[in-house]
Amino acid sequence: MTYFKNTTYRLLPLSLLLIFFAATAFADVTPTPEWVSFWSHSTTLNGNPIPSGAIIDAYDPDGVHCGRDTVRTVGAYGFMCVYKDDISTPDIDDGAGDGDLIELRICGVVATVVSSDDPIWSDDSTKFEADLDVDIDFDFTLDSPEGREGFPNSTVYYTFTVENTGDGIDFFNTMVTNFGDWDTSIEEGSPTGYLDPGESTDIIVAVNIPNDADVGEYQEFRLTVTSAMDSGHSESSDLIRTTAGSSAADDYDPFVPGVFKLQQNYPNPFNPNTNIEFSLERAGNVTLEVYNVIGQRIRILMDRYCTAGAYTVEWDGKSESGQAVASGIYFYRLTSDEYSRTRKMMLMK
Repeated sequence: MTYFKNTTYRLLPLSLLLIFFAATAFADVTPTPEWVSFWSHSTTLNGNPIPSGAIIDAYDPDGVHCGRDTVRTVGAYGFMCVYKDDISTPDIDDGAGDGDLIELRICGVVATVVSSDDPIWSDDSTKFEADLDVDIDFDFTLDSPEGREGFPNSTVYYTFTVENTGDGIDFFNTMVTNFGDWDTSIEEGSPTGYLDPGESTDIIVAVNIPNDADVGEYQEFRLTVTSAMDSGHSESSDLIRTTAGSSAADDYDPFVPGVFKLQQNYPNPFNPNTNIEFSLERAGNVTLEVYNVIGQRIRILMDRYCTAGAYTVEWDGKSESGQAVASGIYFYRLTSDEYSRTRKMMLMK
């Protein structure tokens, strides 16, 4: 049985996200006591009014980053403070000087000044109008995984890599469209933000397969990445299909009466140690393993014959080779002769 209810999971409105990121997008600019305010009501990007979220940067002739602004009104920027070198710190070049020609960039690419005057920093000015124009090739690629099989009452994780393959700083936004009723969501990674050219980020999507899923039943979803700088561009993956496995759902109930019980680790989140408790009501061979989000085994915590009873195993956050693992989501799986159970835990440093 397959469901086709189309549900789209959206984030906050993009305009609000851009305002949030703009509040922290000032990089290595050093504010000083003197500045000139640069502004424009007619700046274009790729022949269109510059979009919200575009970044304007100012550099002096020595390459000192002396101003930054983020567009909040389509077609306009400013007032952008372009700072003067602070005379109280003579050993540090932290801004422009009187008479300096200022280089202005849009999304990291040098822009053409189309207003009548060159952008000269002057002690006699308080404001300077600099209308700009630039052409930039924006592009994203999305490296997508193959569809996978999972057991009923389990979670399947997919790792996508978003890479900025364009020429300028871009703002990406991702969206999960779920074609079914299995819970599907972005589990880890920033679903939106700025990426420099060549920079990439990972996004992990979780699909929860319900306990009553039929054998062979599947659900599909699509992860789409779009550019806020080029509204006509989007790069989306192929449909990702998750299929319920062939084992009976009852075998994967969280607690199997009369067999074993695997508790949630504690503390959780943890750094770096955590305890894992389980109980056996029947003796047998037991394996307790730790995996990362892409299914690689990190550590074997136990692999032996156990009598019936309660057990506590500590994990110190290290791999099989003794190296401390990175922050993130991990899974621990308990397997006996007849049953298996997996739970999720989070290491936060």
